[in-house]
Amino acid sequence: MNTVKDSTLARFKSRVKIVNDCWLWQGRLDRSGYGEFDWSGKTNKAHIYSFRTFVCDVPKGKELDHLCRNRNCVNPEHLEPVSHAENMRRGQWARQTACQNGHKYTQETLYINKTSGQRTCRICRAEYNRQYRLRQKEKMV
Repeated sequence: MNTVKDSTLARFKSRVKIVNDCWLWQGRLDRSGYGEFDWSGKTNKAHIYSFRTFVCDVPKGKELDHLCRNRNCVNPEHLEPVSHAENMRRGQWARQTACQNGHKYTQETLYINKTSGQRTCRICRAEYNRQYRLRQKEKMV
């Protein structure tokens, strides 16, 4: 047995509180609410340590999506490797029903970038472009 690996795992487990099915991280959280855990000489995300320890390495080009939507959950059964675009589509912002200016998201008004998953209001974008063209015309006069 590797005593360093065992002591790291014991330290990890000491910072987990099981509530229902979630393993809630009781250690340090980053600004976004994800658990932080020091291992291998650097600070990393606690949920990544959990997935790597109990399942496998995160596949290249993938990131872990919290299926339970609790950012401080480190239960490996609640984590799924997905593309960044898929993770963004599934995320909290994806449940918004309107843009920041109140335009309802519909099939006609919502554009989703296929690569990044970023959502854009077509009405707001058209207005921004119209205003931009007007400013450019004014500069030429």
